[in-house]
Amino acid sequence: MTRIEQHWDTHGFGPWALDVRGDFAGILGLKWVPPDMPFAPAVELLYRLIPRFWGQGLATEGSLAALKFAFCELRLDTVVAFAVEANTGSRRVMEKVGMVYGGDFDHASISELSPLRRHVLYSIKSADWHEKPSPIRIVA
Repeated sequence: MTRIEQHWDTHGFGPWALDVRGDFAGILGLKWVPPDMPFAPAVELLYRLIPRFWGQGLATEGSLAALKFAFCELRLDTVVAFAVEANTGSRRVMEKVGMVYGGDFDHASISELSPLRRHVLYSIKSADWHEKPSPIRIVA
């Protein structure tokens, strides 16, 4: 939580809490990637949902709202997203919102011995983004 608050204080945006009918469902939003990532500087679309909220379309709908914020409010040129290579659910969300696969990389913060080190990178440019309606409402 401290890192999220610091990001908001420094950049004026960051991950949001995702509330589903009064229940905390996870976080979703945008943040600058760490400088040690091979594609830095870049702003990342992220979603971390509590497992009982998986498979309900929340990551996709929230990602659509976050991309609208990224391109219409923040006026970003590009947004990236990444996930563990085997995480097909996250990859599907990235593809549903129009992101394009850009290659694989080893996550600098994950041990070389970990099976979670290998990640996939996706991105979308503002010129390629087409707004799709989302029922998710961003409240600042």
